[in-house]
Amino acid sequence: MTHKSALRQFILICAATFAATAGVKLFAQPTTAPTTAPTTAPTPTTTTAPVIESTLFPASDAGKALAAAIVKASGGDLWPTVTRLRYTFNVEREGKTVLSAKHDWNVKTGDITITVGDKTMSTNVYANITRDGEAKQAFARWTNDSYWLLAPLKLLDGGVIHSDITPASRDTPASLVRTTVRFASVGLTPGDQYDLAVNTKLNQIVGWVYRPGGGKAMPFSWENYQNFNGLTLSTEHKTPDSAVRIFFTDITVDRQ
Repeated sequence: MTHKSALRQFILICAATFAATAGVKLFAQPTTAPTTAPTTAPTPTTTTAPVIESTLFPASDAGKALAAAIVKASGGDLWPTVTRLRYTFNVEREGKTVLSAKHDWNVKTGDITITVGDKTMSTNVYANITRDGEAKQAFARWTNDSYWLLAPLKLLDGGVIHSDITPASRDTPASLVRTTVRFASVGLTPGDQYDLAVNTKLNQIVGWVYRPGGGKAMPFSWENYQNFNGLTLSTEHKTPDSAVRIFFTDITVDRQ
C-alpha cells in the first residue's frame, strides 16, 4: 500500500463521524509563537473547552522524540533566526475561495497586521493584555491561521503532551505511524486533540484528524511541502472529499 492510499485509509478510519464544517470554523491551539517567542500571549478562559477524561493518555517519550524529529525536519533549528513572516491564508469550499487573510508578522516584536478584503486589523500577539474589537479579531485570526502553517514547529511547546506511536491503520507501511497530541491547560481550547499521521522517512505530518474536546473527528491532509528560506512548510490541507481546501500563498520568511 502506498503512503497516499494508507493516509486515506487512516483518515477514513479516524473520521467515521466526520461531517464537513459548514461555517469554515477552523481550529487552532497556540497563543504563543513557535518555540522561542520572547513573551507569552494571554490565554482567554471564556472559550476553554473541558478536557474529556476518557480521552486522556499518558505522556510518551517515544511520541516526544518523534515530535522533536518533526520540529527539526521542519527547520526548527532555524526558527530563532526568523524575523518576519508573511503569508496569505486561504479557504476554498467546493472550488470557491471564501476567505483570504493576508498576514504580516514581525516575529521578533510580535506585531501582526492582517488584511481581509478591505479591512486591516493589527495587534501585538505577545502582549499580555485584554483585547477587544479589531485587536481581538486579529489575535484570533493569527492564532488560527498561523497554527495551520506552523503546527509542526510547535510540537515541543510548553504544555503539549504526546501519546505513544502506533501504526497509522491496518496494512499501512511501517514508515506511516500515528501519534496524538493534547494540551495541558494551554491554548484557547485545551481539550482539543490532534491525531497525526506521520511519514517517519521524512519526519513530516501528512495528515491530521482534529477532535475538538476529544470528540467528533475532523480530518485534513498535510501536503505540498515547500522550503521557505530553511523552513519546510505544508502549503495545502484538504478534507477527504476535497470539499474544503485550506492553502497558503505568498509565503515569505525573512531571517537575520
